Amino acid sequence: MSLTMHQRKYGLVLLVPALALAAAVAAHAQSADDGHVPGWMGVTLGRVEAPEPDADDATGAGVLVERPAAGARVLGVVLDSPADRAGLRASDVIVQVDGREVGSPGDLVRLVRARSPGAWIELLVRRKGDRRLRVQLRLDERPERLDRDRIRRGWIGIEPVDVPEGLRRWWGRDGESGVLLGDVTQGGPAWRAGVRPGDLVLAVDGEPVARARELVRAIRSGGVGNHVTLEISRQGPIFEAEIAIEREPPPDDEPS
Repeated sequence: MSLTMHQRKYGLVLLVPALALAAAVAAHAQSADDGHVPGWMGVTLGRVEAPEPDADDATGAGVLVERPAAGARVLGVVLDSPADRAGLRASDVIVQVDGREVGSPGDLVRLVRARSPGAWIELLVRRKGDRRLRVQLRLDERPERLDRDRIRRGWIGIEPVDVPEGLRRWWGRDGESGVLLGDVTQGGPAWRAGVRPGDLVLAVDGEPVARARELVRAIRSGGVGNHVTLEISRQGPIFEAEIAIEREPPPDDEPS
């Protein structure tokens, strides 16, 4: 069964625990074998979703073939890590390390672990909007304990709620997508962009959303410092809101 583009994009988050565990086990084994302490940059990684295949990619049997895309997508950045201090963002795609091509997340992990803590590396990064930049960072040693709460998450100040298909149609859509905003933090990024409680979010950066968890995941992994565009229906009329993604505040600091 084939996956939709939407499922491929947001389903990548499920790979993070497995990737992180595999990296930790492999790093420990390598250190135990030869005394080498692997470098660590402080990111969680996923694959880069391939572009939709063209009709020319069809095989003789009429099956569209998807080719893996090169690079490693940053899904999360650990607070106060080398990646955080160097300004890397979630949704960045790392395509080179010191001039060497990165074909997959596994390639990036191997290239970084081959260096030692204290070593400087230069990354070629493709940022949202296809902007390319070079980032230099100094590797650290991976902490023995890494709390998931230290992942730098994006935030725009919304509380999404799942709604039934019939209610989506009432807002002027076909019912296939739509997430209701039960609340919007006054003064937060979404509020400043004109988003209000009761709005129905139809898409994020052109990708339809049908569940609250999908919308939350898209914002959290959108990259602090980036902008996100929400397609919104306000009881019929549809408009777009471009919103600056900020860092998710700690629970004690959340505005009331």
